[in-house]
Amino acid sequence: MSQDEIPAFLEPTPRWLVAARLLTAAALCISGYLLIVSLMQSGPAGCGAGSGCNEVLNSPWARVFGVPVSVPASLAYTALLAALFAVGPNRSPALRRLGWAALPFLAAAVLVAIAWFVG
Repeated sequence: MSQDEIPAFLEPTPRWLVAARLLTAAALCISGYLLIVSLMQSGPAGCGAGSGCNEVLNSPWARVFGVPVSVPASLAYTALLAALFAVGPNRSPALRRLGWAALPFLAAAVLVAIAWFVG
């Protein structure tokens, strides 16, 4: 390594990767919050009487095989976040390959879930 080269552990993280990590972390926090609300059988913050929040949380779409949909969502976002950290610039080549191999499948799973709920 010459004096002009930056050590690998100091290599900056691309902005798109930081943004993807932040958005995925936000999605994980939201699904975690909805999981807590679902398990506590309470209404989410900001939902008053007659708002329809309880109807949504108790609808047939709120559970898959008897499990709140926020459980698989939280698992998917956790795996996606782990893969996004695995592809960072200062990770080992083997870990980066594993992260890049997992990302398309995890992203496809999230997109299928979105299509299932929307359509």
